[in-house]
Amino acid sequence: MMKRFLLHLKNQTKEIRLHFQSNNNNNKCYTTTRLTNQNNNSINNANEDPLQCNIYPSRILKFKDPPIARPNPSVFTLPGLTSKPFYSGNEFNLKKDITNLITPEVVSKIREECLNMRKECKSDYEINETEHTLHGGKWEWHSYILKGEKQPIFEKHCPSTTKFLNSIDLLQTQIPFAYSFFSSLMPYSDIDAHYGPTNLRLRCHLPLVVPDNCGIVVGGEAKEWKEGELMIFDDSYEHYVYHNGTTERILLLFDIWHPEIVEDEKIHIIDMFEQAKKQGWLK
Repeated sequence: MMKRFLLHLKNQTKEIRLHFQSNNNNNKCYTTTRLTNQNNNSINNANEDPLQCNIYPSRILKFKDPPIARPNPSVFTLPGLTSKPFYSGNEFNLKKDITNLITPEVVSKIREECLNMRKECKSDYEINETEHTLHGGKWEWHSYILKGEKQPIFEKHCPSTTKFLNSIDLLQTQIPFAYSFFSSLMPYSDIDAHYGPTNLRLRCHLPLVVPDNCGIVVGGEAKEWKEGELMIFDDSYEHYVYHNGTTERILLLFDIWHPEIVEDEKIHIIDMFEQAKKQGWLK
């Protein structure tokens, strides 16, 4: 299969660099073009790079208030990917890759490790002026993958959970939008409506402890968690979480690559963000 694109930072504009340096990007989303060798004679030109992709700011893709439920990533968009609020475990061979790994025994062991880690380790959820200002109440994280990087302390305390996550072929790592953590939301807490940063990922919830009267709304579609049943959704749609129950809600959250992104694309997306980090454009 022909590579669909490469990501080149060397020709990036000053505006792109400033985007990486600043959090003030409320009106822009960054996107790429994707090229194939089908029905595109220009790529056979020896003077052209047939695998080149450009990254550029896109006001077309960025809406303050989209008129209908649609993905609206706040930072980076890869055009051409299938999108809808929720996915079932039977789509994109996700059953083979993920849902077949989830057994009652696995869920029980993950829950046990989570509860033990929460007793022994403090939450690594940080609140500052530019991040994580969307929630009301109390929200705790205990992270395995934090901004793309694996955390050794999690591996030490949660070997079975680590094994489970690393057995998922699509598990997303190495880019700043990749996360995996135990998410503990206290009673009468909520997470305000917002859009995720990118459509490069799908977000997965494996519910471990679920009281009544709590759930999530994605693209206007509401669902409640059920213990041990995987929930997969596209968080680049507007979404929010409510918790009106009387006990804490605990789940294992992890991000996977959008299944339509091929391996070559993943390699170059990771390289793009690594180069941006080396240049000091990413913090």
